[in-house]
Amino acid sequence: MNPHDQQLQYMHQHPVMMAALPLAFAITVIALIILGRWYFSRQAWTYHPGGKDGFLRDEFLRLGAIFLPVAVLMVAVRWYIYTFDIGLMNSPWIYAAFLSVFVFRRLAGFLPFVRDAGRRLDAARKQAHDAKVAA
Repeated sequence: MNPHDQQLQYMHQHPVMMAALPLAFAITVIALIILGRWYFSRQAWTYHPGGKDGFLRDEFLRLGAIFLPVAVLMVAVRWYIYTFDIGLMNSPWIYAAFLSVFVFRRLAGFLPFVRDAGRRLDAARKQAHDAKVAA
């Protein structure tokens, strides 16, 4: 048995692990991005209606609402593939599925709570920038 077939067999035998590990990785990366954006925007915390905690909550609403559902959807797709049809791993449709992130990013902007969080964040950042320029 060649190494590629062994890898596919291992993936088929452990579908939950093969689906959960990428989710854990994705959640970690998303959380680090959100925390980084929050930390590097600390000048704007005082201009946000909720202070630093509200700013962080809005960052999670804005980015988490966009990327976490897609990450969970990808876990479901990966679990299906590893459990029922391992041959789909070589399909170009898998790579096309990742394009759904960009589509969902555009559509998430129409959700009221994401739009409102974005407005609060943008207004706080603008106020911080204007205060910095005026000083």
